[in-house]
Amino acid sequence: MINTGQEIIYSDNDLLTTVGFQLGPNEKAFYALEGFIGNNCGAVEWLKSSILNSESYNNNQSEDISPISNIHYGLMNGNCFKSLQENEVVFVPALRGLCAPSFLFQAKGFLSGLSIHTKSNSIFTAAKESICFQTKTILESLKKDCKHWPSLNKLIVGGDFSDNVDFLQLLADLCFLKIERPQVSTSVGLGSLLSAALTMKCISIEEFKNAYSPPIDIYYPKLNVEVSEQRYVKWLSNFKTSLYVHEQKN
Repeated sequence: MINTGQEIIYSDNDLLTTVGFQLGPNEKAFYALEGFIGNNCGAVEWLKSSILNSESYNNNQSEDISPISNIHYGLMNGNCFKSLQENEVVFVPALRGLCAPSFLFQAKGFLSGLSIHTKSNSIFTAAKESICFQTKTILESLKKDCKHWPSLNKLIVGGDFSDNVDFLQLLADLCFLKIERPQVSTSVGLGSLLSAALTMKCISIEEFKNAYSPPIDIYYPKLNVEVSEQRYVKWLSNFKTSLYVHEQKN
């Protein structure tokens, strides 16, 4: 989501125009463009319940299989870049249809690149990549819709997956953008609280900026941009294939 101020921008690239906020009945409304991803953490939860649980049961494994566990993604101890380059699995998580980057609610999920050597961590890595790549398509749509605006230089994140440091680094690498994470457990709750305080004149905007903005963790891209683009082009190719399959069935 990007704040477009008082400018209402109607997207030509599958983004949604919405009201961002209005701090009081007599104040001006601020608008936003929003990119909606239908399946992100839910896709990882689906993989966890349908693949990892059964695999752990059959192998009598007892380790943590949380969707934000670090040990299953092959992204620790400097293995992130090697894992991305060697992983042939691509996942288009249209488990309940597609939202961004194309609104097709009858579309189906698509998984490619499987072989006899494919392990569950490769599929999980592909699922995490798919979240990053869907985010990247939204960022590209924003550039097209706001082509006269300054280039985006950062993305502020929140939610359950923002607790996963490796995922945030992956997001920075694949979107090639600085990622900022507020150091609060519920940034949305804090934002709602401060919006109410601003609306009721309990604090001023200057007080908000000086005293109430939480510290942030910052993640910078570390992956070679060519590797990042290669993975993205491959994902887009599989995404288009999934759309073609959907069109042929209809």
